[in-house]
Amino acid sequence: MKEVILFDVDRTLIDTTKFKEKIKLKISQLVNISLEDFLKIEQGYVKKGEGFTDFIPQEYIKFLSNKFGFDESKISNAFFDENNFKDILYDDVLDCLKSLSEHYTLGIFSESFKDFQMLKLHKTGLLPYFNQDLVFIFKRKLTEEAFSFLPEGCFIVDDNLPVINALEQVGKYKPIWMDRKGSGENTNQITIRDLNEIESVLKNYDKEIF
Repeated sequence: MKEVILFDVDRTLIDTTKFKEKIKLKISQLVNISLEDFLKIEQGYVKKGEGFTDFIPQEYIKFLSNKFGFDESKISNAFFDENNFKDILYDDVLDCLKSLSEHYTLGIFSESFKDFQMLKLHKTGLLPYFNQDLVFIFKRKLTEEAFSFLPEGCFIVDDNLPVINALEQVGKYKPIWMDRKGSGENTNQITIRDLNEIESVLKNYDKEIF
């Protein structure tokens, strides 16, 4: 039986910063305002939540429609424009998933609103690489309920170090920290800086020799 690897989505597989920048530029052009001014107005929405985790596209679109006095459907079309979803994967993602899928069963462990996350996986072409029974998307993933769905002993790749630390404390999983920024943060966690490093890490995980 193949071992299981679960991946976080944002900033692990998808360059979320790039994705958000494309959306903001598209909408700012639509409403004919500079990107700088758009970002100032947008803060009215950003500050009311708890970060991107609680980002709800429909609420965001409605907020901008009200602020700019602009047709909501047109802002929605700009938000969901196909071009916004193009070229937002990190360069190492597709080749790595293709290679890993030959030897491992792949899944998702993500914190977001499921419909939006599934849309991103679909639009970027990632969805076929993952076993649909192993796609776990929660509004809050560091909960006992969320953990109860995860297969014990699976590898979990995530860019969020506090998530990795929490998974290690649970003691049932094999967490791998994806430090794409090369933060250099001092940690005892098993760390990779891109997906090109992952196969070696997987093979030697229990030895902790890389």
